[in-house]
Amino acid sequence: MSHDVARAIQNIHNAVVAAGLSTIKVTAAVASTVLSVSYPPSQGAFSAAAVSDMTSIVSVLAQIGSPLMANVYPYFAYAAEPRKFSQEYALITAQSPPIHDGNLDYWCALDAIVDSFYSAMERVGGPMWALWSRRVAGRRLEMVHTLLQIWPSSTITIS
Repeated sequence: MSHDVARAIQNIHNAVVAAGLSTIKVTAAVASTVLSVSYPPSQGAFSAAAVSDMTSIVSVLAQIGSPLMANVYPYFAYAAEPRKFSQEYALITAQSPPIHDGNLDYWCALDAIVDSFYSAMERVGGPMWALWSRRVAGRRLEMVHTLLQIWPSSTITIS
């Protein structure tokens, strides 16, 4: 990544607005690997390699009112550390919340990873948006949109 991504988002947004298509949102998709910390979700942070670029991207997206697209794959978090949490937590089928972060309970890895993105964005100066899981003051502003695949469709061998 580079600061060129943020500049490209701004330039494309300007062109879209100039064409009279201001209802179209311009955004970027990022992998969850841009996070260096995702647990607990309230401590979410971008990696040292990504923080500068993500700061620029988050700033531009906030200015133009567009969401950040996050590729979230709970399976890979589970596969990397299967002893850390259950398969049900990764599959969004947990019967009780296995993760507790302050006064928040997380029933599935998807919610926890998404909230980690919110925390990371706030850490780099993104506005305090109402979070998907937290629904602050009864409001839900969607700043992170998730592109989700719960489980891979083909066999992956991890060694």
